[in-house]
Amino acid sequence: MALDRDMEIRCGPSTSQLFRKLKWLTFTWGQEVSLFENNVNPDAAFPHISALQLYQMWKLTHLRNENFPGAGPVFPNLEVLQVVVCPELKDIGLSAIPFQNLTTLEVHGCHSLKYLATYTIAKTLKRLREMVVGDCKRMTEIGATTSDGDDAGNDGEISFCQLQSLTLLSLPSLQDFFSGNCIVKFPSLKTVNIYNCPELKINCSEWKSSPELQGVQITEDVPQVYWLWWSSW
Repeated sequence: MALDRDMEIRCGPSTSQLFRKLKWLTFTWGQEVSLFENNVNPDAAFPHISALQLYQMWKLTHLRNENFPGAGPVFPNLEVLQVVVCPELKDIGLSAIPFQNLTTLEVHGCHSLKYLATYTIAKTLKRLREMVVGDCKRMTEIGATTSDGDDAGNDGEISFCQLQSLTLLSLPSLQDFFSGNCIVKFPSLKTVNIYNCPELKINCSEWKSSPELQGVQITEDVPQVYWLWWSSW
């Protein structure tokens, strides 16, 4: 199901029942600052939706007002999250979307993101199999420690247990995969593709933690197939 600029969801228990068989939801060409504002019933949820796409949400800064008391996850069982051309989005790791069930995470054209996930969120990505991040001009790191309780990540360890494919492309400000002294492991990683990330510091020991790694490809040129894929949305 796709929702464009002329449609909206007003969430409540009845709405959740109406969409109880819905598996895939796409928001596109919207002008909203938030997908779910304070009129969302705190009990509203879409437990059957496994895939969420956000495409060209030009003014979207957050998925939901986090100050809304009692609000639980809207998509508790999400497996696929694709965020494409949401230039004002500040953070994708909010309570509306728990990350522990994600298998695919793709983010492209989100220029306000300085990092993809905090230490706390990254620790929950136990089922993630594919990660693609591209064309986020301000992103300096994939994972970051913050001042709001994530400082433990400075000396912690994160294992992306099931991650098999990692692609980073056209990230001109990206300097590191994870800040601080956090140890990152990829025991199941098979392919690593890094395109046009001129500032990225490559720590080969991180990739070597995967016995199944078939190779690391690093180049300045982005293959045309990626641009064709993004433009097909």
